[in-house]
Order: sequence, then C-alpha cells, then structure tokens
Amino acid sequence: MRAPPNCGSWPPSSTGDENGSTTAATETSTDAITDVEPTTDAPTTDAPTTDAGTGTTTQYVADAKEAADALTEFGNILSSTESIEKFKSKAPQAQEALDRFDAAIAKLDGYRMDDSTLEQQRAGLVEKGPAVSDVLRRFVDAAAANDEQATTDLLSEVMTALTEFSEAATNPTK
Repeated sequence: MRAPPNCGSWPPSSTGDENGSTTAATETSTDAITDVEPTTDAPTTDAPTTDAGTGTTTQYVADAKEAADALTEFGNILSSTESIEKFKSKAPQAQEALDRFDAAIAKLDGYRMDDSTLEQQRAGLVEKGPAVSDVLRRFVDAAAANDEQATTDLLSEVMTALTEFSEAATNPTK
C-alpha cells in the first residue's frame, strides 16, 4: 500500500529530522502482508479455524489483505482531499475504513498459525494494529475539528505507527 501523497498544504506531507532531511509522513508499505508464500510446514487446507484456534494460510492472507485494503482506502480518502475543511465531509468514510481495519485485526487475533514465520507476522500485526487505528482515528478527529495544528503534531506518530505495522509484516523477527 502506498499511503497518500502530499495533498497541497494539507495534510502536511513530511516531517523533518534533526539533520534537516524530510520523510513522507504517511508513506509506508504494507504490500508484504499480502505477498505471503506458504512454507512447507504451513497449513495448506482451506478448512475453517479449528476449536484449537489454528488458522489457515489462506485465512491469514485474506485477513491481512483486508487490513491492508482498509488502510489503502483510508489513504485514498485522505489523498483525495484538498484541504482540512473539505476533509470534514469525508471523515465518516475514513472512520468506516478504520472500522474495517479494526475488524480485520480482530479476525487476525482470533487464531494462531502453525507456521512460525506466519505466526510472528500475524502476532506483530495484531500487536501493532491498534496503535495504527488509534493514531489515525485521532488524526481524523483533529481534521474533522478543523485543528490543523493537531493534525500536524500527529504526523510523526502516524508515521511511526504505520512503519511499525509494515515492519511487523516484513520483518517478523524484529
């Protein structure tokens, strides 16, 4: 997923570090969570989750993709907005995308994977997902309240949460 590019002056698209370089504040990649190849010891059936709570690879990929798609939708809503004032009318759509993200994370939390790599990824997404939802909801609330300073202040936290979420999928041993 590529999060929204700069949308004019709002939302601010970069944050500076102590060296003066800038980083896109909402740019991250969650493509890796949908690029899962089963290993030889991964479950290969499409059977439903068992009473023991073991998920299938297909289920994991579908749930992770659902979470990534919801974040992509959120990013598309944000990137299609030219100003903080215009975002107010799109705030409910953004909240709905985050509701879908939360539902996908809840699904991921409902089972465990037998494959250790997939389990580390799944557990990382479950661990990091709530922080993403929290900061993005605060961002939406601040934008809907026309609080440009609060949205700017949240950008570093947004970037950190999205990066950590992406890393949970791409670097599960971190």
